[in-house]
Amino acid sequence: MPRKLPPFVERWRDRHGKVRIYGRPDRKGPRIPLPDLGTEEFKKVYGQMLMGERPHARERRLQALPGTVGALIASYMKSPAYIRLRETTKKGYASRIELLRTRHGHRSVSGLTRERIEKGILQAYSDRPGRGSLNPEDAPHISPSRHGVG
Repeated sequence: MPRKLPPFVERWRDRHGKVRIYGRPDRKGPRIPLPDLGTEEFKKVYGQMLMGERPHARERRLQALPGTVGALIASYMKSPAYIRLRETTKKGYASRIELLRTRHGHRSVSGLTRERIEKGILQAYSDRPGRGSLNPEDAPHISPSRHGVG
C-alpha cells in the first residue's frame, strides 16, 4: 500500500519516469518543488510552504569559464577590495555587477581594450543614473590583470 502523502503534497511521475514531489497549499497557485519525502530539507521547505513563505529558488549560476568577464567579476567579488566594502556599497554594486555578468559574462577578456569596453559595454548604460560607477577611469581596481585574467 502506498505511503499517504502529507496535506497539499502531490507526487507524480514525469514523462522521463522521474518521481516529482510538489506542494500546492491553496490548490490553485503554482506548484512548489519539494525535496525528497522524509528528509530534514523536506520538513523545512514544507513548513515554509504551509506558513505561506515561498522557498528561495535554487541558485543555478554556472561556474564562469576562465578568461571571461564572468571569471573577472567572480575574482573581484572574492578580492579584499570588494570584501572590505560596506554592506550598503556592496548592495549598490550588486545590481550593476549582476547586470554586467548576465549580459557580458560569457565574453572573453583577452580581446578587450578600453575603447571596446567603453563602446561595447558601457555605452548602453550612459543614460542611466550612476553612470560614473561604471566608468573604467573611476574603477581602476577592476582590471583584468589585477585579478589574474588576461
